[in-house]
Amino acid sequence: MRNLFQIELYSLQLAGGAVLFIVGLHALQSGEFFEMKSGISLQDISCVPIAMPLIAGPATITAAISKTAAYGPLVVTLSLLLATGVNLFIMVYSMGLGKFLDSWKLLGPLIRITGLFIAAIGADMILNGLSQWASSAGIGL
Repeated sequence: MRNLFQIELYSLQLAGGAVLFIVGLHALQSGEFFEMKSGISLQDISCVPIAMPLIAGPATITAAISKTAAYGPLVVTLSLLLATGVNLFIMVYSMGLGKFLDSWKLLGPLIRITGLFIAAIGADMILNGLSQWASSAGIGL
């Protein structure tokens, strides 16, 4: 699979990597993945299924597509199922986990560490996309 919808795989890796990097950088700097903007009520965001874009946003979908080309559909499907199971566990027990982590002042550092890993995955996707672009253009990197 070299392209999807007439979009080269390296383009998806570059764009998805940039989005992942920005999300990770925001979490690293602010210590939070999601923040309520001023002037928005909870009723405004409750109309939209907020969990799905946070779980599987554009960068996650791009990562799944590009990793399928690299590792095959079975590995990616099993990885997604495992990640979904872990996510379900965390969502079910999130209130208790959040209170426990916050009582030990671990929530902010954990979010920042996770943000660092997400930014690193994004940077890796960008570098892989650049490398694939360079090899397709005949440029040696």
